[in-house]
Amino acid sequence: MNSDKLLFWPRRQRRESMNGYLLRLAEAHCLTSVAKLAPLLGQTKGKRNPNHLRLSDFDIQDLDRMAEALHTDVASLVPEPRWLRTRSYRDGVIEYLGRLWPRSLLRFSDRAWCPECLCSTGIALEIWEFSFVTSCDLHLRSLAHSCGRCGKHVSWRNSRVNSCHCGAALSDARTVPVPYAGWEQIAYSADRIVQLLLLTTIWGHSLHVKKVVTSIRQYSFDEIRQRVDPALGFMAEGQDLKQSLFDAMSAKLKRYPRLGPRYAAAALLAEERADFGGRGLLTAIAEEWFALLSTTAQPLDDDDGTSGPPSELEAPYACTILNISQQNLIELVQLGVLRKPIDDSHSPGIVIRICTESIEQLIAKIETSLNPQLQPYDSYSSATLAFRHNNDLVVGVMNGEIVPCRFDAKLGLPSLKTAKSRYRILPERLMG
Repeated sequence: MNSDKLLFWPRRQRRESMNGYLLRLAEAHCLTSVAKLAPLLGQTKGKRNPNHLRLSDFDIQDLDRMAEALHTDVASLVPEPRWLRTRSYRDGVIEYLGRLWPRSLLRFSDRAWCPECLCSTGIALEIWEFSFVTSCDLHLRSLAHSCGRCGKHVSWRNSRVNSCHCGAALSDARTVPVPYAGWEQIAYSADRIVQLLLLTTIWGHSLHVKKVVTSIRQYSFDEIRQRVDPALGFMAEGQDLKQSLFDAMSAKLKRYPRLGPRYAAAALLAEERADFGGRGLLTAIAEEWFALLSTTAQPLDDDDGTSGPPSELEAPYACTILNISQQNLIELVQLGVLRKPIDDSHSPGIVIRICTESIEQLIAKIETSLNPQLQPYDSYSSATLAFRHNNDLVVGVMNGEIVPCRFDAKLGLPSLKTAKSRYRILPERLMG
């Protein structure tokens, strides 16, 4: 046993990722890589623990030996979320909050971080490893994904806690402000109950990877209740949230039946402000979100058609309507497919607002180009489309082409890998 070779036994801090902790441990012992640290933690090449538990991106496997080497208890080292091995690397699943999720739930290899948090705490947070977390709800800025000096993505294996392989401090990386309003800021909250609610609502209660996951926006209210009820039931806080959740969902779905449960989830944030520790930001976001919806989707008892969509949409709203990432939105603007307002055109690398007309034109042209592969589906707005067999439209940008993609039915996630060549559209066909 090599535990006597360890000079320090720093504790893993609350909310610290296992990858970040191992990097910090290696730095404390002046080691250039975690690979050199592994033998000191009792790790044997090819060793696999009985539960096939992958503790980190560094292939640390034996949790008991690691705890013994660090003179600590095993419970303090168990990462959350955890990656569980199956037959192959690609088929692995994530265990989080007592449920199994697709492997795509987490980032692998490449890092993301909030420069301000990294500078003030000196640790890599666990929440940054979630693929759906792209902003810091404390500093209201996007997470950094590349080094500010060399511009390359930062890998766990060739970096330190606060430095890139080129030597630049990760805390100096540039980020952009995140708008106060929009679905993105709600979905990317670090609050665990919010995470669970949103993940369960979006992906459904059948969380096992091999089961087909369809869009929950097409379920009836009773089906939503059947799926969300058991998911909240295993949490102590869930019992207090359930009735308010269903009341909020019911009220919004009855008035705007075609908006779907994503908006009902936002309704919960608007109605249950006390249960979220007075998170005024989330409440304000949800209320502003519904204020916007009231101008773009009319209730059943209001058929006068006097209200129309706003001429401009905040970037998060545009991302939600098109089912694309913020980066895809920027690429579409750079290609000239989507337009920014004239007064916003002086910032080429930052997209804050999008002209609504250009969004409608894009979707209309996609529908025309791909018909009959696509059929109209009124979910977010009259302009939203979906593939047949209950698959969402996902607009991606790949090799300079616009790629309408199928929803990955196996993972329940959008994937460019599922796009077929016959669906590709050159940007020129979508301009003008």
